[in-house]
Amino acid sequence: MKVLKVVGLLTLFFISVIFYCEWIIYYQAVLRCHWPKLKHAGDEATDGLRALILSDPHILGNSGHWMDRLRREWQMGRSFQTAVFLLEPEVVFILGDLLHHGYHDNQQQWQHDISRFHQIFRCPGNTELIVVPGNHDVGYYYQLTAEKLQRFQSVFNHSALISRRGVNFVLVTSMALDGDCSACSEQQANLNSISLLLNCSTQTRRRRSFCRHMTPVPPSAPIILQHFPLYRHSDSVCVGQNSSHHRHLVFRERYDTLSQDASQKLLWWFKPRLLLSGHTHRSCLVVHGNREGKGHPEVSVPSFNWRNRNDPSFLLAVFSSSLYQLSECFLPEESTVIWVYCSAALLAGIGTAAAYTTCMPTHTHTHTHTHTHRNDDAQCVN
Repeated sequence: MKVLKVVGLLTLFFISVIFYCEWIIYYQAVLRCHWPKLKHAGDEATDGLRALILSDPHILGNSGHWMDRLRREWQMGRSFQTAVFLLEPEVVFILGDLLHHGYHDNQQQWQHDISRFHQIFRCPGNTELIVVPGNHDVGYYYQLTAEKLQRFQSVFNHSALISRRGVNFVLVTSMALDGDCSACSEQQANLNSISLLLNCSTQTRRRRSFCRHMTPVPPSAPIILQHFPLYRHSDSVCVGQNSSHHRHLVFRERYDTLSQDASQKLLWWFKPRLLLSGHTHRSCLVVHGNREGKGHPEVSVPSFNWRNRNDPSFLLAVFSSSLYQLSECFLPEESTVIWVYCSAALLAGIGTAAAYTTCMPTHTHTHTHTHTHRNDDAQCVN
């Protein structure tokens, strides 16, 4: 009977540990996160558009080891569903690299990987999902083709300019800004047209004659969403980043960041009040200057995949037509989960050894004591 009792207790203990590490720990992490508050600005309302922002999930699809795929997809799925359930964002932005090998998937592989993406990042009906392509989705500038862009846009059919509750968002295909392909030229021309439209929205009536044929948009400085960050030499210029051991890794233009020319072009076209990017898998806040001396803050969002970092995170943002506030929400660290499992295994081993020791017969020279311990041993076996 004692053996059965020990086995039952160990089984209950391991089920509790697994339930904590694979379910409860995500609720524990997300419950520590809160929507930031917009500061008062005159008579403007303090509530705004609530957005959850993440980047670089890198869904493996059919590549990689099946256990690695299963583990990472479970982690991302549980984290995302927990965050959406508890925080109830109005919109979710994903800043590229949805898939790990999307740029060279054939059509069948692409459909399978996209299906996995929608299963992991499914949203309720009152939450809008908006994504921008990354280099792992459509390729770098030298791999980008009209067919790859069309395949991506056929699934995520978003305009490059989106306005929600008076807030303008510009969705940029970063890889197209440094390429010379036909698809690249089309993307750049589209962004140029959007910049004219946004400029018209802020012009005075005396200067609006050439803007009358354009569809009006809210007169608000835009927020740029893209995969590649603007050019910076390294992360040494970042403020408040959480991966200091990569600070001095020198970036390559058009691979790690946009080129200097493309970066200046975006700033000149849109004069954004905020830029949000991914790609580096690390968080970073940097302020870009322009010729007028005004700053344009850019926030790089870390990877959402534990395969890329020990401590994934996402942003919670509240936007109004003139204000915004951001906060970073950290998910459970992989090392913490491993530590819990190892500690549980150690405790279970100690408990099993202790239980086994109590069931071992103690041999003595007296007939009476030997008979007594044989009865105890029989109870342990039964």
